[in-house]
Amino acid sequence: MDEMLSTRASVDLSAGSVAIEKFILQNYGIMNGGKNRLILEVVPDFGTAELKGISDKMEIERDRAHHCILH
Repeated sequence: MDEMLSTRASVDLSAGSVAIEKFILQNYGIMNGGKNRLILEVVPDFGTAELKGISDKMEIERDRAHHCILH
């Protein structure tokens, strides 16, 4: 990971973060009262060779019961 910033709210289980992953992925996350959400997105124009022109986005949500939902 190249850079990551995060912060916590004064309320328990609430926080946020943003990160630039090595070379190609950007992610950011939100935690709201124990419900978590993480979004990962390919940074435009960073793919080379077979990955040239790659683009995509994924979102993961997790609730208090730890059920994961992929979007």
